[in-house]
This record gives sequence, C-alpha cells and structure tokens, in this order.
Amino acid sequence: ALGAATHPPRPWINVLANPRFGCHLSEMGGGHTWAGNSRMHQITRWRNDPLADPPGEWLLLEDPASGRVWPLARALQGAGERGVEHGIGFTRMTQRIEGIDVTLEWCVDAEAALKQCRIRLARSAGGSRALRLVALVEWTLGDSSRARASVATRCTEPRGGGVALLATQLDAAGGFGGATAWLALRGDDDLNARHEWTCDRREFHDAQGRLVLPAQLGQSAGLGGDPCAAIGRRIVVERDRPVELCMLLGHVDDPDDAHAALAAALAVAPAERLARQREQWRRLVAPLQVRTPD
Repeated sequence: ALGAATHPPRPWINVLANPRFGCHLSEMGGGHTWAGNSRMHQITRWRNDPLADPPGEWLLLEDPASGRVWPLARALQGAGERGVEHGIGFTRMTQRIEGIDVTLEWCVDAEAALKQCRIRLARSAGGSRALRLVALVEWTLGDSSRARASVATRCTEPRGGGVALLATQLDAAGGFGGATAWLALRGDDDLNARHEWTCDRREFHDAQGRLVLPAQLGQSAGLGGDPCAAIGRRIVVERDRPVELCMLLGHVDDPDDAHAALAAALAVAPAERLARQREQWRRLVAPLQVRTPD
C-alpha cells in the first residue's frame, strides 16, 4: 500500500516482456515501452529521472462537471492509499478517487508485440458519475527524443467501431525505418461509442506551456508537431455497474502489417490475453526453487 507521502526512495519497477517486445512499469505508472531493443528502439518516451519518475504513457480521468483531472496510477494528494502488486507477468494497481474505485492491470502478450492495460471503474455507493477517460502516449520510435521529428501519425477506424492511432518512423538511418506503433482504447460498446482523438501533444499545453487537458481533442494528425496518440471516451459509472475499458499499444516492423496486427489484437479478450501470459510464466518458473535469507 502506497500513498502520496509514502513511496519507495527510487522507482519500483516491473519488467513485462516477451522476447521481442516489452515495457518498464513503476509503482507510479512511469516507464516506457520498447520493441527489439529497449535503448535503441523506444516506442514511447522515456526520461531518465528517478526522482520525479515521469511517465511517457498516461491515463487521465476527468470529471467534466468540476473540471478536475486525475492522472491514474499516480500518487494523488488526499486520494488515500493505492495498492500496487508487481507479479510475474503482470502489474495491478488499485485506488479510490472521490468514490470511484479504479483498478488498472497491465500485461504484455505472450507472443505478439502488444501491451494491454485493463481499466475498471466501479462505484459501490452514491449516484451515477459522468466521466471522461483519455489515454495518451508520447511517441519516440527511436533511441532519443530526436527521433520524434520524423514520426508520421494517422487515424484509422477498426472493424467493430472505435478508432486507432498509428505512428510510423520515416527515417531509416537508425535502422528502424518503417516501424509502426499504434494505440487503441477498446470497450464492450465500441460499435456505438463516440471517441475523440488527436496525434499532436501540443494540444495538451496552454499558452504558458503548462500541461492541461483540452475540453475536446482536435483530430490532428500528420507529420511534424509533437507526435503522440490520445484517445478519449465519455463514460457513465453507475452504482454496482462497473465500466471496463482496455488500452492496447502494439508494434509492427512494416506499416503494411499494422491493420492486420490491430485486428488480431482486438479479436482477443483482455482476460484471455492475461491468462495466456500468466500460464506461460507458470510453466517457465514452476521447476525453479529459490532459498534466500532475505
């Protein structure tokens, strides 16, 4: 159990990975995602700051009525304790924010270059709450922030509803030209739900350069700007009727393969993907025994 004033002196990291894709995830939701090589091919932005532990991937929960915004997985003043469980092949975090019970659960697919975060919002007392959830990732697709300058972004609509945002590295000099990453935010009602989106992180800064959450995402994509992927959903959390969503972040080496990989990812239920990953790790570690005085 961790709180706003009680956390480890250094980031407490779990590594979720398969042989060709993975991520770091700290108790504060910090870290980044990579493909092939965690230093040379960072998919999302990583900052070497062990004190602030800033993330390159965000989940933002907003109450539109009050304008309050909560970055999920972060330590929030006055929000009480958070539960953090780093397991073999998964990480689970729980917290309560103004009567909303939030559960986040991450894993990486056992085989595919794909990461998921299951999001569950529940309310056990009181009336319904109208909320807005925004998933935001800052693209790198290279070894440093310089690689961001040659990332082209675009939006697509997968079969079954919703949107997915793709980013392709156009510069082949670093050896990863054509590499394409994508972000999707799926729910059980994607066919009828309305999504907002943008691929330009400049929308998240005001005139003074301060971080803000815009009232509406501007549907901006292309080459240039500050490449990101941000998808928003309006949701209503009713008493004893939890809302479940899933953020998916994937990668392919060739942009022509992106749509097939996206379709394959959306075809697998999030619970099934997590079960496959945990079973794989069970088989790997079952023969091992460790004795330690610590």
